This record gives sequence, structure tokens and C-alpha cells, in this order.
Amino acid sequence: MGDSLQAASADKLATILELSQLVCSSLDLAVVFERILTAVRDLSHAEIISIMLLDDQGEQLEIVASYGLDPAQFEHYRFRLGEGIAGWVARYGEPVHTASPGSDVRFLPRATPHASTLFVLPLRVRDRVLGVINMVKQTDGVLFHPEIVQMVAIFADYAAIAIDNAAAAAALRYAATRERLSHLVSQAPRQSGVVNAVVERLLDELITTLEVQAGLFVANSDQSGYRLLAASSGFTQDVTAWTPAHPEFACTEINRGASSALQLRLDVEAAPVGWLLICPPGMNYMWQRGEVELARFAADQMALLLANDQLFQQEQQNRALIRTLNQLAAASHAMVGRATLLDFILEQLQGLIAYDSSGIFLFHDDDYARMEAGRGFHRAAPGLVLYMGPGSLTWDVRQQRQARYVPNVQELTGWQPVLDSDLVRAWIGIPLIVHDTVIGILTIDKWTPGAFSAADVQVAQLFADHVVVAINNQRLLYDAQTRASQLQLLHQTTMRMGTYRALPPLFDDVARLLHRTFGYYQVLLATLEGETLVFHVAYGVINDPRILYPEQRASYHEGLLGWTARTGETLLLNDVRVDPRYQQHPRLPRLAASLVVALKRDTRILGIIAVASDQTGAFSQHDLYLLEALAAQTVMVLEQLRQDQELRDVEDRIAQSERLRALGELASGVAHDFNNLLASILGHIQLLLDASLSAEVADELRIVERSALDGAAAVRRLHNFAQTNRVLPHEMVDLAELVEESLAMTRPVWREAPQRRGILITVITDLQPVPPFAGDAPALREMITNLLLNAVDAMPSGGQLTLHTALVPASASPLRQASALIQLSDTGVGMSQEVQARMFDPFYTTKGSAGTGMGLAMVYGIVQQHLGQIVASSELGVGSTFKVYMPIRSVPQVEVRAPTPSQPPLAQARRLLVVEDDPPVRRVLVRQIQRLGYHVTEAADGATALALLTAHHFELLCTDLGMPGLSGWELIDRVRMHYPDLKLVLISGWGDQLDPAEARAHGVDAILAKPFEFTSLQRVLYSLLDQ
Repeated sequence: MGDSLQAASADKLATILELSQLVCSSLDLAVVFERILTAVRDLSHAEIISIMLLDDQGEQLEIVASYGLDPAQFEHYRFRLGEGIAGWVARYGEPVHTASPGSDVRFLPRATPHASTLFVLPLRVRDRVLGVINMVKQTDGVLFHPEIVQMVAIFADYAAIAIDNAAAAAALRYAATRERLSHLVSQAPRQSGVVNAVVERLLDELITTLEVQAGLFVANSDQSGYRLLAASSGFTQDVTAWTPAHPEFACTEINRGASSALQLRLDVEAAPVGWLLICPPGMNYMWQRGEVELARFAADQMALLLANDQLFQQEQQNRALIRTLNQLAAASHAMVGRATLLDFILEQLQGLIAYDSSGIFLFHDDDYARMEAGRGFHRAAPGLVLYMGPGSLTWDVRQQRQARYVPNVQELTGWQPVLDSDLVRAWIGIPLIVHDTVIGILTIDKWTPGAFSAADVQVAQLFADHVVVAINNQRLLYDAQTRASQLQLLHQTTMRMGTYRALPPLFDDVARLLHRTFGYYQVLLATLEGETLVFHVAYGVINDPRILYPEQRASYHEGLLGWTARTGETLLLNDVRVDPRYQQHPRLPRLAASLVVALKRDTRILGIIAVASDQTGAFSQHDLYLLEALAAQTVMVLEQLRQDQELRDVEDRIAQSERLRALGELASGVAHDFNNLLASILGHIQLLLDASLSAEVADELRIVERSALDGAAAVRRLHNFAQTNRVLPHEMVDLAELVEESLAMTRPVWREAPQRRGILITVITDLQPVPPFAGDAPALREMITNLLLNAVDAMPSGGQLTLHTALVPASASPLRQASALIQLSDTGVGMSQEVQARMFDPFYTTKGSAGTGMGLAMVYGIVQQHLGQIVASSELGVGSTFKVYMPIRSVPQVEVRAPTPSQPPLAQARRLLVVEDDPPVRRVLVRQIQRLGYHVTEAADGATALALLTAHHFELLCTDLGMPGLSGWELIDRVRMHYPDLKLVLISGWGDQLDPAEARAHGVDAILAKPFEFTSLQRVLYSLLDQ
């Protein structure tokens, strides 16, 4: 029996020796681990076996090979030295064999079942513990057989030696591979196109050393993933859009079926530039620490190679950029034309970045930029305007103030559908910044998605930073040239403006300049009358303002034009659709942008100039400067025209006044003589009528009396026309009442008579409130009546007559004070310029024998009498308008006591002195006074009168005004000085022209105008002598 036991022991030792030799015969760690696991399994029949090795620092145990253990559980089997049973064994070098590990205080219940047998042996070489072997048998409470324990313990010593030898050999092999990898990278040529070849050699070295499959991925330029740059022949993976798993980890194992692949990140300056993916050589492969470290080293060398290549490429690009910038610097001095230089800039850019199209856009508004140069486009051309405000792609570029790259703009909602925009896919936008101000955007396009790299974006930013100064200088030069050109045109226009003598040719030239020279889509010019815009000229798609505004008028409370006319503020809208004030006109459906400038003199708004475009974002500051400068020039001419017109009006009024003065002097002289004659005639007739005469004779005398009275009325009318009377009207009048009365008086003329002939004349009244003012009611009534009759005569076939009254503020009145406006318009035949020039002349008529030529002359005289002004405008075939401005003037209320008839005083006690140089008049006056029972003494001149006053006592003096020698005024002044109680009556042929206030100042008690009736003389004498 002893012999049999010895034989069994010898067999076991032979088996152990054979297994040990097998394990130690290989220097490949993977093979060594596999053989150790197989041997331990055969010796122990354990159900779970794992080999755990300490890391290089000797601080942590990790599983490097296993049998019967799910790789997913490896994370649970990491122990610090001394932690758990495995950590305790590794620390103290003593095995642990237990059938109830759960009761052991060192046990950590992570994945090993409590109800199992655990046997842990140290792997020890020369008193150095490399790790442990774990064996687990899931049988309740049964330990491994002592012989198995003994055999496995002996085998563990040989296994440790094999692991140590294989690890040392692997370390040498990996060191040699590291050296070769470093050499390949350091000796890589610095030239284009060698990176791929070097990477392939690096991969070959790594693959040969580790006996694996591997591939290197680098980032796609559109950031959509990673593309395969180089790989071993057996490597299988999507080569265009690979995405790393768990990119947050620099090195990790990822599941690939039944094995785990190594995934290592390549970083350059803390930014990932690629990934190295290494597939294991077999199923259920466990990566060794040395393999991972070698892979990490290879990844770092590849990252270094890529970084060197990036630096080389960047250096090459920098050199090319410097050459380009030097060429641009030389070109910017040699090329004067902006378009030429900008095209050259885009041409040079194409040598740095391969693009399909590119454009330089410069801002001319907060939200819009114009393409100043373009290259590669099919349809888009310089001049194209793009919206670059909030919501647009370029808005983000402006706000972030740095280049932005979009791999595929067609996927963005903010991409604008303009010409050629449907072709663009990859897009780079770079802000052009000068002195911290974004002046524009440089765009670079490719018509395939993801075509640009990060290096392209960087080069584009550098290029833009360097060329922006040249672009800005050309922009400033172009602005200066544009301003100079505009100023030259304005100067030429100004030179022409000095020749204008009327508004229509001025507005016509301004509108033609804006439309034909500067190319504006639509131009409108209007003047402001009250709250109404009156359109004079239209140029563009519409060339007649009546097409847009049938009456050529629009309220200034409506639309964009009205807003500027109302406020006087310039309005620049590059997109009218976003402004609530905009009202679309059906005849201008394509209008997209509008620029409106007020014609303003100080604070007074005269009108507006409006230009429009059919392109959104069309207007820039150049347009604004041009329009404002042209508006200022136009206002100067308008002001000159106004002053010229005022001068002509003054000259006309002076000439008219001179004609009237001459006529008045003639009329006054004739009237004075007629008054004396009529006074004598009327006085004698009334004396005869007072005598006892037959009825037949009395009737004849009354006829003569009536004729004399009519003659007196005719003389008064002659006075009224001549207006030599310096007395201002002093009666408060109501203008609305005067108009209504005049309409009522002339109703038979403008309604009944035309209707009988089958003609309709429509009268429209717009009588706005006007406060009462000082005026001559009969004269104003006669003025309105004459204007009404003239309007009716001008509409032989019927028409419309409009009467309008209003209170006009001083700022809008030609009188420069608050005024009452009486405006009368008709739609009659109108007047020619020749007729308008003479219409106020006395005795001038176009009606032949049907007219007297005095109607408008009387109107003019009445206006002059009231210190007013009349303005007439007329157009043949359209009608006429008369505007009468009367000053709102009040007069102090003076209480005037009218003389009232009284009982005749004691005539015998009254002595009267009559002074009159005309014998017939003196004689009849003496007889009339004597008829009243007074004692009368007569004198033919003032000197005689003074002598009589010295010699006798008189109670009342009647004197003429115009006498030879001592005048009536001189006589009155001396009498009042020496005889203050003497009653004074002034009797004169100028009586209606005398100012009562002036007469009272001289001491006159009463005035009698020749010719006077006997009853008037009686009333005055009774009143004065009865006081």
C-alpha cells in the first residue's frame, strides 16, 4: 500500500511539473494566463477561477484573467491592498481557505456567493507578491481536498514565476515598440500628405506587437462624427460616421460582441482630434495593463503626429496668408476702385480656403447689409441686400463677434431664401470689426454639407481680421466719393435752382433728379397746406400724382408721409411692413422701403419729399444725407420763391394802390366839387319845397331832390372805391352771418336763374368758427357778393362753388397775425395768367358790355380798407380760388351820443356865424339857418370870421374845411383857443372822409357832410344849441 501511495504522489508531482513547464514555456502573458487557468481548473475542479494582479504601485488588485466569471462583474472585483480576503492574502502572503466566507470579517460580499467555498493563494516570486489566484466551489460547507490544496499551492509558485517572466518579456517588447513608435513620429517628414502613411506604420507596429486589429478615426469637418483615417486589414467598422461610446473617458473598454475593445481618445491641446479603436485578438479577451499602457502610448504618439501636422498645415496657411496679405496690402494702394479691390480680396481668399461662393456684405442700416462684392454665385450679384437683424443667422455672428461655422445651413430655420441661397450648404460667417464696431460680414460657402474644417474657420477669422482695415478704408473712400458726387450733383442742382421762378419746375427737377439720377423706385413731392398734403409731382412707376391721389390731396393724419408732415421728423424704414403707420397703396403693391424727409424752415413745415424702393433694406445713410441736403436746398428755393412772391405781391399792391391813389385823388377832387354843387342844389330845392307851391311844381322839385340825393350816393361810392378815407372800420362783424346773408341775397343768381336754364350750381359751405372782428359789414357783404357773382359767371355750364371760413393762426397767415380766412372756390373756366395779372385793375373786364370792370377792383379796395390781403389762384379748365385774409382786430367801444331832434330853442336869442368860401353854398346855408329862426352872420374866409368873432358874440360857428388863406382846421384851432364855449360844426365836401376822433381832438362838436338834407342841419343845430 505504501508503494501505491508513493506512486500516486509521484504521478501528482509529475503532473504539477508538467503543468509548470507548460506554463513557463511561453512568454506571452495571455497564453500564460490561459494555461494557468486551465491547469488550476484541472487540478481543483473549481467552478470559478480568477487571476488578480497588483498594479505598478502595488496598491490595487485587478482581475487579469478568469474562468467562469462574467466580464461584466469585473468592476466588482477591484480591491485595495489589504481590502477583502483577496487583498489580505496579497498583503500578508498567506493563503485563505474557507467553506463559509460570509462569516469571515475580511469578506466583502460583492459578487461571490455567501454559500460557497473560497480558496485564495498568493502569487509570490522572491518574497514579492504579484497577486492572487481565487478559486470558488459553490458546494455548501465542503472545503477543497487537502491534496488539491497542496498541489495548487505548489503550482501557484510556478505560475507566479511564469507570470513574472512573461510580464518582463512583454515589458521589453513594449519598450522596443514604444521606441520604434517615437522614432517614427519624430522622423516624420514635415510636408503635406505624409500623415496617413506614418499613421499606417504606427498602426502596423501596434498591431504586430499586440496581435490585434485597430483603426484610427479623425473628426469630420462638419462635426457629424468621425471618419476612418487608417486601419489594419482585418478591421471592420463604419468608415464615414463613427461615433465614440462614452467620449468623456480618455481610455475605456467598450463591448464589441463577446469581447471588449479598447477606445482611446487623441487629444491636442485638451481638444479631441481623433480616437484609436483596438479590437481584442479573441473572444472573452481581457486586456493587460501593459497592453493598455502601450495602446495609450501609441495613441499619444498619433495625437502628437496629428498635432505636428496641424501645426505644419497652420504654418503653411500662415505663410500663404502672409503672402496673400502682402499682395492685398500692395493691391490696396494700387487699386483705387472699391469693387476691384474687394473682388481681389475674395480671389485671394480662394487660395487659402477652397470655396464655391463668397461675399462681402457691409451694413448700411442696423438690420440690413448690401453685398459689395461676390464670387462664385450664379444669380446673386453685388447690390443684393440681406436682412441681418434679429432672427437671422448673421445676427448671431454680430452678437458673438466671432466666426461661426454651420455644416448645413439648409437645416436652419433662419436661412434666408434669396438668390443662390438654395445652393449653399456649408457656411462660414465672419464679422468684420473695426474699432469695436461690426461694419459687415464675410461669408464663405460650400455647396456640399460639412465641407469646411476647424482650420478653415480659423484661417477665415485671421484673414478677415487682417483685410477688414483695407475693406473699411475702401468703404470710407467710397463714402467720401459718394458724398462728393452727391454734393457735385447738389451743387449743379443748386445752380439751376437759382433760376427757378415758380414751384412746378422746381419740384419737377428735384423729382427727376431723384428718380433718374439716383434710381429711386418712386418719388413724391408735396407741400403742406394746413393739415392737408398737396401733391405736386410724382416720378417713378407712377408719374402723375392724381393717379395716387385723385384730388392731389391727403390728410397729414394718415400714413408715413403724413407722420413726417405732422412731426417734421425724418423717417427711414427699410421694411415698411413692420411699421403700423404704413398704409399700402393699391397702385404701389411692390413698395418695400420708404424714406421721407420734411421740407422745414426753422420749425415751420412746408411739405415733404418721399422716395420709395421695391427692395427691402435698400436705403442707407447716403440716401438719408442726400435727401436731407436736397430738402434743405429745396427749402431755400421755396423760401426765395415765397419772398419773391411776397415782393411781387407788395409791388402789385403798391402799383394797385398807386393807381387807386391817383384815381382816388381825382375822385376826391371831383367828389368835393360835386358835393358843393349838390349841396347848393339840394339846399335850394328843399327851401323851395318848404315854400307854398302848387302840387305839380312840388312834385317836379321832389324829382330833382331825389336826383340830387342819388348823386350824393354816387359820390359816396366814388369815395368808398378811392379809399382815401383813412378811418379803419370800427364795427364788430360776424363772418358767418355775412356769408349767409350774401348767399341769401345772391340766391336768385346762383340757384333760380341757372335752374331755369337747366343748369345746376352746387354751393357747399364749410363755415368754421371765427371770432367777431372789426370790419365794415356792408363793405364785407359787398365783397363776398362780388366774389359770388364772379364765381357764378365763371360757371356758365354749372359746377360747384365752395365757401370756407376758418381762423388762421399767425404762423400760417400772410398777415403774420391771427386772421379770418374767407375762401371761395369754383370749378369754372378759370383764368389765364394774363387775366390774373390784371383782374384787380379798375374798369378791366373780360365780360364785354356785361361787365363794368369794377367788381374785383371794389373787392380789392375793401380788403385794403381792412388791412387784409387777397390771394387768387386759377387754372384754365379747372377753376379759381380766392383767399381773403382779414386781421382779427377789435376796437374799443366808444359811447357815441347821437343827436336827437328837440324843440327849437329861442332862435331870436341865438347868433350863428357861417364861414363858407363858395357863395352858392354859403347863400343856401344862410337861408336854411335863417329859416330855422336864427340870427346868421356870414363870412367868406377865416380871417373875416376871426374879425367878426372879436367884434360880436356868437353861440355857434359853422365852417367849411377847405378855404383859401386860413383853412378850416386853423380857424377851428384858434376859435377853440380863444372861445372855448363856442359850439363848432364842420361842414365840408370831404365829410365822409373825416375821422370823427380827429375832429373831436380839434374841438369839433358835429360834422355835416355835403350835400346834407335840411332835416339833418336842423337836428344838429337843435341838439347843440339845446345843450
